[in-house]
Amino acid sequence: MELRKFVTKAILDIVEGVEEANFLAYRGIQLIELGDAQKIIFDVAISAEDGSPMKGKGGIFVVAAGAEGTVSTDIKNSRITRIRFGVRVDRQTPEEAQRKAEMIKARRMPSRHH
Repeated sequence: MELRKFVTKAILDIVEGVEEANFLAYRGIQLIELGDAQKIIFDVAISAEDGSPMKGKGGIFVVAAGAEGTVSTDIKNSRITRIRFGVRVDRQTPEEAQRKAEMIKARRMPSRHH
C-alpha cells in the first residue's frame, strides 16, 4: 500500500474508531496527549521503488510483514527503510463537541412513534 494511502486510512480509522467506541461505550473515550500535543505516532517500514516502463509508476510503499515477520519475495530484494513521524490531531472546538454530544444524546434516546 502506498505510504500516503496508509497514513490517510490509519488516521481516519483511528479517529472514527475512537468516536464509535465513545458512542457504543456510553462513556468519554478520546485520543490522549503524548507530550505537549494530541498526536498519532507512526513507525513504519517503507520501500521506495523507481518508476519503470515495465512496472508503471514508482513510489513509497509501506512494507507489510506476515504473521511470522516474513516479507514477500518482491520486497526482499528492495531497500527497506524505517521511518518514524507524528501527526498532530486537533481537539474538537467547543461547538463541535456540543454538536457531537447532542447527536449522541439523540441516538441514545428511544424513538417515540405514535
